[in-house]
Amino acid sequence: MLRFVLTATIAYLPCLVVLLACSVTHAQDQSTKVEPVTIGPFAEGIIWPISGSTKPDAPYTGTFGPRQLSVDGFRHDFNRGIEISCQEGTPIHAVADGEVRVAGKHEAYQKPLVQLRHKKADSKEYYYTNYMNMGETSLTVGQMVAKGDVVGKSGRSPRDFEIFRFEVRDGGSPQRFCIHPLGMLPYADSGPPNITIDSVAVVRDHTTIAVTTTVPGDEMDLLRVDVVMLDDGKQVAKRSYDLNEWNRAFTPAKDGTKILDQQLVNHVSAEPGRFQRGQSNYELTLVFDDFPVVKNKAKLVIQATATDARGNVSKPAERKNIR
Repeated sequence: MLRFVLTATIAYLPCLVVLLACSVTHAQDQSTKVEPVTIGPFAEGIIWPISGSTKPDAPYTGTFGPRQLSVDGFRHDFNRGIEISCQEGTPIHAVADGEVRVAGKHEAYQKPLVQLRHKKADSKEYYYTNYMNMGETSLTVGQMVAKGDVVGKSGRSPRDFEIFRFEVRDGGSPQRFCIHPLGMLPYADSGPPNITIDSVAVVRDHTTIAVTTTVPGDEMDLLRVDVVMLDDGKQVAKRSYDLNEWNRAFTPAKDGTKILDQQLVNHVSAEPGRFQRGQSNYELTLVFDDFPVVKNKAKLVIQATATDARGNVSKPAERKNIR
């Protein structure tokens, strides 16, 4: 079973700490407010777009969150959907009942797009699903489709790979409303992620903390990391990295992809490892660089937890005896 692992490269951390200690211009300053993102409720019985059933589509080539984009020189990139290897011409299905909002060419995308609008369960609000890298579709805007209906056939990516891309946008159709698709799609959840604390280092007037979290490769459902600093049992600081919240806060209407396509955003450095289909591990270093300095380190405790798209929370990792 393919496993999708987010792990720090510990040998690299000393260099990374030095880098963060230098005069770095942050991609976004601390004045940007990161607020909680509530998703759903979604309709029951949602299916996957390729299988047309509750069986998860696979193999995956990318998931929601930071990555190194292999087709573009391994540059840092924030992926707002999931990508699945898919033979050109494969039928693609509507994951739920909905209305066609886009069908075919769209000025914002190089390849044809199908976008459906869905009514939330017990709500007047909507969520949207994007079926991307499509080859063809016979749908028309305004048409109603039922769950399981074929919305078109898969095509090729802008780089000419047979890859299908799927996005979910909750609360609005712009890109900033993208959420982790596994917050909606059904899958066999194996339980919460694992997390460890890799390093704690005082750099000038701040403390830098690096963490590692691991999730199964057939789930790829990491959603959130929380790091807490305790001084003599009292919480003095807490920092979080939530994929849905990060996308909502740092994807402006104009040039939306540019902020999160940088490695360092809002005092969190995301260092994803290179990942290709069939690879057993995926590496990501999360370094939080704005924790305060505590005078009495003997009473300092660092705790970290990771949460998946189903809301499962890991056992806390803890680091004491910090020098």
